[in-house]
This record gives sequence, structure tokens and C-alpha cells, in this order.
Amino acid sequence: MPKESKFDAMKLRTMITEGKTAQQIIDAFGIKKTNLKAHLLKLMQMDEK
Repeated sequence: MPKESKFDAMKLRTMITEGKTAQQIIDAFGIKKTNLKAHLLKLMQMDEK
């Protein structure tokens, strides 16, 4: 069974606008740095930015 995605667009967007560091976001989501990059790309595609 595939792992459940930890992607949460609202939480990620909020953390970015609050000026959280990459390490703080990684710790909050419990993900690896490579996953953070994937989450950021997905968010940018969703927001068309």
C-alpha cells in the first residue's frame, strides 16, 4: 500500500508566508529535503507561480 502523502498546500503556503526556514518546514511535515522540493514544485504549479 502506498504511503499517504504529507502534502498540505494550506499549511505549506502559510509557513512560507510566515518566513519559516526550509528546516522548520521539513521538521513540521516530517519529510526529507528532496520531498520538500517536490512539495514546493507542486504548490507552485497549483498557484501558477
